[in-house]
Amino acid sequence: MLRGLSMFVMIFLHTSAYFLSVPLVFLLWNYSEFAVPIFIFCSSYVFFMKKYPIHTWQDIFAHIKKRLLRLLIPYYVFAVVFILIERIKEPSKLTYQYVFKNLFVVGGISINWLVLLFICFTFLMPFILYLHTKRGVLFYLFMLISGISAFLLMLYRFPLDYRFIFWLPWSLLVIFSLFVVENEHKKWFFPAMFFFWMIVFFTLQNLQVSLHHSITMYDNKYPPNLYHLAFGIFSTIGLYVIAKKGIFSLPLIKSLLLFLSKNSYSLFFIHWLVIYVMTVFFHFTFTWVSFFTTVFLFSIVMQIVLNRLSLLTRGIIASQHYTWGQRSEYSQEHED
Repeated sequence: MLRGLSMFVMIFLHTSAYFLSVPLVFLLWNYSEFAVPIFIFCSSYVFFMKKYPIHTWQDIFAHIKKRLLRLLIPYYVFAVVFILIERIKEPSKLTYQYVFKNLFVVGGISINWLVLLFICFTFLMPFILYLHTKRGVLFYLFMLISGISAFLLMLYRFPLDYRFIFWLPWSLLVIFSLFVVENEHKKWFFPAMFFFWMIVFFTLQNLQVSLHHSITMYDNKYPPNLYHLAFGIFSTIGLYVIAKKGIFSLPLIKSLLLFLSKNSYSLFFIHWLVIYVMTVFFHFTFTWVSFFTTVFLFSIVMQIVLNRLSLLTRGIIASQHYTWGQRSEYSQEHED
């Protein structure tokens, strides 16, 4: 439910960014920046909920291989399609450097930073789990380093590309997800964590104001500092508790969120393609509501079409395998 909600909100974030001169849109856009924290929380939560499945190096390599294939294959398909479309209107962007950055996910298409982050987490999550289960002191040391890095990023701007370091402060959210898995059955845990991180958030917000720093979430996100992470954590807790209460269980809402959740990774790429085509190739007059609605519906329709094509392709392949199997059996019986 939360992953589906975060996909819904992410489409809103990317469409509303064209209408930030409207005060209400800016307010909603700014405080909808919990989408990425929820994505990270959901991925980490599911990993840690699997009762510590990683015991040997073979388990680790199998996990890494599976995750990398699931992350990279859809991304490369998207990147090829996006670059081909982009070349029509912006051919000057198609340089060797641009292609290289997209190939190795170190730049190029702006949204591929999230792909790189989850690639980093593919290696980091087993590492964090190992430290937690085998090296307790090192686990808390890593947590401390992650927290300190997030705090220092409030005070100083990292001089290099944020992609070099963004995995470190984001790791604080991964570690928080591990604590949720371990303590969610305790009645005091969620209220205590919610109020603690809410107090941290408002305290750091006052600090940002006193330092004359921006308190806009976007300005504190690349890489994320403790102010942004505190907002992400207490928002995630609040929405998690609400989801547990069944607020998203109405049939229509549940069906929509489950669809968005199941197809979240492909929808992440599809909606960006839709936004690019609509803003670069066409010049419609939209309001922020109509633009979001149009992008959302087009993305859903494209996803449904892709799902149907995928099912059709699988059916054809399965039919061919069955036919060849029948022919092989017939040939074997004929020879006998």
